[in-house]
Amino acid sequence: MVIIDEITQVSNWQTAVKYLADLGLLDNAVVLLTGSSAYDLKISTERLPGRKGAGKDLVFLPITFSEYLETLGIHLEKLDLTSILSLSEDELKITAVKYSFVESYFYKYARSGGFPKVIDEFESEGKYSDMTKAIYRDFVLGDAEKYAKSRERVIEIFEKLPDIVGQRFSWQSLSNDLGPIIRSVNTIVEYFEFLAYSFIVSIVYFIDPSTKEIKRNKQKKVYPLDPMICSIISDVSRKEIAMPQVMELIMLRQLMVPQDVEQTALNLVNGPYFWYSEKGNEIDFIVNKEGVLIPIEVKYQNKINKSDYTGMKRVFGKGIVATKDTIGKDDNIILMPIWLLLALMK
Repeated sequence: MVIIDEITQVSNWQTAVKYLADLGLLDNAVVLLTGSSAYDLKISTERLPGRKGAGKDLVFLPITFSEYLETLGIHLEKLDLTSILSLSEDELKITAVKYSFVESYFYKYARSGGFPKVIDEFESEGKYSDMTKAIYRDFVLGDAEKYAKSRERVIEIFEKLPDIVGQRFSWQSLSNDLGPIIRSVNTIVEYFEFLAYSFIVSIVYFIDPSTKEIKRNKQKKVYPLDPMICSIISDVSRKEIAMPQVMELIMLRQLMVPQDVEQTALNLVNGPYFWYSEKGNEIDFIVNKEGVLIPIEVKYQNKINKSDYTGMKRVFGKGIVATKDTIGKDDNIILMPIWLLLALMK
């Protein structure tokens, strides 16, 4: 077995691996290559067609809240989304009481995020250090300088991100907002694809419920991958990303399918998706479960009104509303606290 850590520190490393594979020197070997640059690993391994044999890419994302509980030795009975939709209001309330103790863990997770080093510091110190944040910031901006060729442009995008996280936008409208900094729509798309393939920012696409196909020409949404990335973006931009948007990105992280992320990184062409109508109704996330679309709306607010899920009921006939603390059921609409939903989800 051959293990090479920080392979991304070597320029054109994939050429050397390809050369050794072509010579047959790796025929009977298992080669494990790791590195700090997700972008380099993703792009470079795509330049090794036919040389990976039975091997595959392994992507380690920040852990979800459900996984976070497991690492603490807290094991809950998990449910898939279909089972959650079938719960009665009484079952929801009983479950909330039964698992009420995990709420405090959720708010700790919401501050730390899912990177193991950050979680470890939160567990021991109650916060993460400026040094730890600097490590992640250097990874993010260092890759921007090395691969995107412009730290300044990525910083300009970061300065705009707090205004658009969780909001619908088009590439053209973003180009207009960025003005003289990045004039070209194509250039903006390239930078966001770089951020997606660097596992920094997720791009979420519109799905047409009638055809179950994404529409790339429609507006899209973006989210930082993790609360730590949010903190870095806030430091750079001097603008806070609001807690409701943080709750949405935590939800999005848990809805991601590992196999899809391995293929397309955070350019989420395989979902989760979102939906909106021309009249302004919107649903944060749509999950395609074996051809059945399940809508999930995050409403992190003190009061929930029927108007908050009218579009969900009318267009999809069912759905889940992740709330701050509201519990209930309205026909086929489930309302449950986000901490409980994320703790239970498979």
